[in-house]
Amino acid sequence: MAAINPRTKDRPIKGRKKRWDAIVVGIGMTLAFSIVLMRLTGYFPCDIVNALQPSAAINCGDSVESNFGAFFEWGKNLIASYLP
Repeated sequence: MAAINPRTKDRPIKGRKKRWDAIVVGIGMTLAFSIVLMRLTGYFPCDIVNALQPSAAINCGDSVESNFGAFFEWGKNLIASYLP
């Protein structure tokens, strides 16, 4: 049986503290790893999307807004095709 610490036994149990700093560091390291991997392989998100051949006109030379608009239009048409 584990020994009970007399300094902590009377204190109420608090909720688990969030470690936001660890979450932020984890997200940052994931992004950094992804960017390094993209630089080494030469594959970028727009190239990967083009390899999947969606019917949307996504082009790496276009602006981000134009690509998002084309992607959402493609998704809207895809959903509309399954609705009666």
